[in-house]
Amino acid sequence: MSANKIVWKRRLVVDRCLRDKTKPKGYQLKEIMDKCNYVLKADEYQVTSPTTIREDIREIEDYWWPQSKIIKTKGADRRELYYQYENLDFTINQEILTDQEFAKLDQAIKLLSRFDGLPQFEWIDEMRSRLKSVHSFAKSAHSFANKEQMVISFDENKEAFGKQYISLLFDAITSRQALNITYQPYHSEPITYVFSPYFLKEYLNRWFVLGQTTEYDNITIFALDRIKEIEGSTEKYLPNDTIDFNTYFDDIIGVSIVPDQDKEVIRLKVSDAQYPYIESKPIHHSQRVVSDEPGNIMIEIEVIPNPELIQRLLSFGDNVVVMTPKSLQENIASILLKSISQYKESK
Repeated sequence: MSANKIVWKRRLVVDRCLRDKTKPKGYQLKEIMDKCNYVLKADEYQVTSPTTIREDIREIEDYWWPQSKIIKTKGADRRELYYQYENLDFTINQEILTDQEFAKLDQAIKLLSRFDGLPQFEWIDEMRSRLKSVHSFAKSAHSFANKEQMVISFDENKEAFGKQYISLLFDAITSRQALNITYQPYHSEPITYVFSPYFLKEYLNRWFVLGQTTEYDNITIFALDRIKEIEGSTEKYLPNDTIDFNTYFDDIIGVSIVPDQDKEVIRLKVSDAQYPYIESKPIHHSQRVVSDEPGNIMIEIEVIPNPELIQRLLSFGDNVVVMTPKSLQENIASILLKSISQYKESK
């Protein structure tokens, strides 16, 4: 058994002695040491000095204070001390995570640490510190606490502008607070809106907030990196009574929905080389195969066309060709022709 597990097993014995209601004054150090040695005999470990028990008592009292306050009573000879919890119902023997359970929980909390640096989520680091501290004392978790190694990672932009607003927007959404948001569109001067935020969304390492302004009836989307200032507003918050954000993004790629635009079936011809990747990572959850014959692989997706869809299709280059609808095909072709023209001009 490892040294740390021996320590914990020993301190459980000390804990039982300190809360023993059958002993009016408690136990002397030598008595506690004898009980520890009886329990630890099978582990081929023995306590050789009362000082070890005295240190265990001090550690227990310091760590779980004030619940663990210990009363010290002098014996008849005025030299030996008897030790006992003030609260005999207290125990350090709570439910303890196994090393494997702790490792899994620690990794899960590390995933939440993607929000590192955001004021709203400071509790994550505090929770990890407290968890590691308790577990390292209780279950020999030093190997986990010291390595600090992640086993999973997500793509993220830690330097993204606007990230500092997430906490404020998060609070405004949960407290239903209207805001004055100064927003600067590309190639325009900043404009201040009265805004009721509803939902935060990340797409391609960029954060967006969706909500309602007093100026427009449709949902407004603000990219956080274009926000210049946020202040609380005295205006009434406009509640969201119509949109279910659990399904709001089901029919699009990205975050933007073009007003009055319906879903369309989009047929795409995919190169043989690209198909395995698109098969394993669908462009959209509606993706289905129309034909998988080599040289004539066709798939279809059913989405609302938006700028993010066009960007996604362009990212495949000549590996994906829009077949229908013609309007989207012509739009993509126009963009590619313009790009070719610019390359020719740059020669």
